Amino acid sequence: MRFKVGLLGLGLTGLLSGCAGGVNIELYTDPHKYIDLAVHRERERIYEMFKKTVNMTLAHKTDFRVSETLKDGSTRDDRYSKKGAGFVLGNRYVISLHVSKPYQEDPEYIKSRNVAGYKINSQTTSIDGVAITLLEKDEGADFAIFHLPEELCRRYCNNGVELSTIFKPGERIFWLENPEAYGKELRYGRIASLPERIEVKGKTWRAFRVDLPFENGSSGSPVFTMYGQLIGFAIARKNGQGIVMPVSGFMRYLNVSQEGNRLIAERISDEGLAKLKSGPLEEKVRTITPTTR
Repeated sequence: MRFKVGLLGLGLTGLLSGCAGGVNIELYTDPHKYIDLAVHRERERIYEMFKKTVNMTLAHKTDFRVSETLKDGSTRDDRYSKKGAGFVLGNRYVISLHVSKPYQEDPEYIKSRNVAGYKINSQTTSIDGVAITLLEKDEGADFAIFHLPEELCRRYCNNGVELSTIFKPGERIFWLENPEAYGKELRYGRIASLPERIEVKGKTWRAFRVDLPFENGSSGSPVFTMYGQLIGFAIARKNGQGIVMPVSGFMRYLNVSQEGNRLIAERISDEGLAKLKSGPLEEKVRTITPTTR
């Protein structure tokens, strides 16, 4: 009610008749002061929301050691690194799975290098030089979830990130464009579709589209509503649009509590993760050990 009064610019009489006691009369008799205060508070809210978004979006590196067998029967060893982006939910780190795959899984790469076969000798994913542990991955939803050790958790872990599975075409959103290369630049767009089956480079995902394409290197960047709710992450671009994996694709692997109609991602223990999963951890979980530096 105060908001409506301020915007309508009603005088003192209207304020006293329409508002309960305790109203700051000096503030509300001047609609310009009220509007300035509202704008200031909204700017503060947006600033805090964007700051939280930037802080939870990180860059990671995956180091590979691979042995290749060439078509002429000879062998060679290969070492390389791939960089990518992801985001922190509680003490978990979520990335787009295809970013952390070896080049040897790309048929075009194999063809161009005359490779007949290969073996991955080691694969290490790390943040700030600290190795992280793979907990779960899903080809169909293009995600991998890692556990952040205490060394990284002290710097990056968070609590209370709000998720949403409810959104509609035309709704405004924002994301961080290629955070590893460009230093976390915000970009705005709109949702272009509800989740649907989308084929990109021979893979079919249940995802939704946004009205602008993602830049190279943006896979894994979280996508938010203008209220700061996480609704998915960037996985690809197609026909001038960005493709987003919705949070519903990986939410069951997180510690999500419900507060009214809000879904909140919290930290979770390893034992708690095991209970959330549909099957036993056992062979699904493997530890990524750091390479020698």
